[in-house]
Amino acid sequence: MTALFATSGASGAAVGVATVTAATDTLTIADHDLVDGEQVVTASPDGGADGVLVPGAPYYVANVAGDDFQLRYAPGSPVVAFETDGEVTVDRAAAVYTGQQLRQALGGLLYKSRPTAEATATGRFGARAGVIANSSADAVTHVGLTVTVADTNIVINPVAGGTQGGPYLCAIPTASHVAAAADATNNRIDLLAGRIRDTAEDVTGFIVADTYLIPGTPAPIATAPDLPPGEFELARFTVPSVSSGTPPSLAYAPEYTVAAGGILPVANTSALTLAVRREGMYADVASTDTLVRYSGSTYQPVASVVNHSYVSAMTSSPQAVGWNIYTPTVAGQGSATFSTLTGRWKRIAPLTVCFIVYLVVSSAGSGSANFTVTAPTAINRATRQVVEMAVEGASGGSGGNRAGQAVSFTGGSGAVWDRLRMDNGTTPNLNNMTGTMLASGMFLTVQGSYQEEE
Repeated sequence: MTALFATSGASGAAVGVATVTAATDTLTIADHDLVDGEQVVTASPDGGADGVLVPGAPYYVANVAGDDFQLRYAPGSPVVAFETDGEVTVDRAAAVYTGQQLRQALGGLLYKSRPTAEATATGRFGARAGVIANSSADAVTHVGLTVTVADTNIVINPVAGGTQGGPYLCAIPTASHVAAAADATNNRIDLLAGRIRDTAEDVTGFIVADTYLIPGTPAPIATAPDLPPGEFELARFTVPSVSSGTPPSLAYAPEYTVAAGGILPVANTSALTLAVRREGMYADVASTDTLVRYSGSTYQPVASVVNHSYVSAMTSSPQAVGWNIYTPTVAGQGSATFSTLTGRWKRIAPLTVCFIVYLVVSSAGSGSANFTVTAPTAINRATRQVVEMAVEGASGGSGGNRAGQAVSFTGGSGAVWDRLRMDNGTTPNLNNMTGTMLASGMFLTVQGSYQEEE
């Protein structure tokens, strides 16, 4: 229940010793030169002033009339009342600031936000309202109908978007709130709100920042109640009807804020519109996992998870050292042997591999099993994938040079190209390559790019 206020005073220039008159609650100092609203501190209270005026505490001059004046505890509060006459030393306050002055200064250290046009002065001392995250865990939880708020720092503006009065930086300690029992037939949505009550501004008699539940109205289609002006929504608490048999649920999704110059976390790009935009401001957009920077006219992405994955893929070993060598695994070749069996590969983008398989048959193959080779990494099987193949020195047909392709199946697994297919030399039809098609002296090249398994 803490907000930033001046809480003690320091003595400046002496004004004099005042005579206290209880009948009129006035203090009298000849030729005192004080004006309404001026801040003073007191010392050495005696008689009726003792126990009423606190030595060193700040007070505000009110109702100046010649040599007479009264005191207030805060601007706008009732005047200080005395039971009996007395006297007290009065000095001008030195280096003491009002709560409003401190908030206005504090506003310069917080992320700005205000709804008014840039050309107007209204709201320039305000700041973006929001939670300052002080833990990786949610600040609000619930068990049954009990909603608990953990120790939380919140920036609250008395008027949405900020006012000339300045923002309140609040420290709200742990508190629990018990929601009303469920309605028999209709659902209800309650609001958990943060608020500031400052008697210097609203004459409520309080100086406190706290949280509380605003009860909703049960209805066939439940809606949340309106948030009072100047308060801050922390969470929505849904209380289903008794007849539904569903337990209560909590949706904690507050706006966040940071210090000036910090990276502002926002749920989506629409949350950026209320920010006072100046070139060089950054925000982290949760919906797209993107860091954006305001260029002076628009928010532009400067980093993202996708970009990071690409950079990582392209700069980490083995991709960063150029083309890599691997030995493909073959199957279905029967009696075939190979004088050359090698491969090259390079990751050219996230989950994208360019590769070459090159083999030379030294002894002819045999058998009717499908001849297969492997890629350097596991192949993504969400769809079929096809890469090109070229053959020289094939037997049969009208010539030894053949075109073909390597195909991966959705039902396949690992790095295996499930079928190697080439034309038969007389028709454009592609036939599955088997061990008997591997002629002695044949050259085979498989080359292309594919999407690898995540």
